[in-house]
Amino acid sequence: MSAENRATQSKFACVECGYTENADLNVAINILRAGHVQLVCQVNDAVMSSAKRTHRSHLLHSGVETAGIPCL
Repeated sequence: MSAENRATQSKFACVECGYTENADLNVAINILRAGHVQLVCQVNDAVMSSAKRTHRSHLLHSGVETAGIPCL
């Protein structure tokens, strides 16, 4: 993130890709995306924990992994 992306208080303009948006809307989108990532990680942990209890040896040898979305 570059300080140059915020030339004014209300406007976000990415100097790398040219994306522009109202700064408040841009941060709201980023917060929403972060929340989605955290929710997916929580669901994956619950599903994988349950699956490991019932099929632990199968999962260990089959290469099954979670969705690959990093947890915050």
